[in-house]
Amino acid sequence: MKVRISFQARIAGVLIMLLLIVVFAVFIAVRAATQDAVRKQAQAQLEVGTRVFEGLLEMRGKRLRDAVQLLSTDFGFRDAVASADSATIRSVLLNHGARINANDMFLLGMDGTVMASTVAQIPEGSPFPYIQALRELKGKNQSMLIVPLQGQPHLLVESTVLAPLPIARVVMGFSMDGDLARELRSLSGLQVSFLSIVQKQPGQMIST
Repeated sequence: MKVRISFQARIAGVLIMLLLIVVFAVFIAVRAATQDAVRKQAQAQLEVGTRVFEGLLEMRGKRLRDAVQLLSTDFGFRDAVASADSATIRSVLLNHGARINANDMFLLGMDGTVMASTVAQIPEGSPFPYIQALRELKGKNQSMLIVPLQGQPHLLVESTVLAPLPIARVVMGFSMDGDLARELRSLSGLQVSFLSIVQKQPGQMIST
């Protein structure tokens, strides 16, 4: 009788062990499938968010470029540029920049030298640090350039000043601020953060 009970106990033990193995295998398979589904869903959301982000920035860049092009054709502005007086040009840049909510304004010579600037770290007489990138941008027929300025990412747009031949280039920068981040979040459904890093030093983070 004791032998029979011992044998039954061993059979039960083996069955319980097999059941635990099956349950564990099912758990691992379900967990792996769930993680894979979550990863795929997250990847799909990121891809959609990326397309929304790029599309919104492209539309904003085009709108800003149109505003800067309108400024570059303004008679008063062209007259100020022709005067070559940096104080006068800076004043006109500030006035016009305020109309389109620009944060940074520059007037460049056709060789890329800064003729007037509202940013202390890019003084007049210095070579504009992003001139080559702007030239490449124009060659690709794109609307904007994202650069780090004053510890924050900024959108740069530029236009050529004609009188009637090209005499200068006006560049204006627009901060990628909290309002833009919130707009991107509302359209994409994703949390958005902006951070510029210059020489491995992070600037101010803008985040939703």
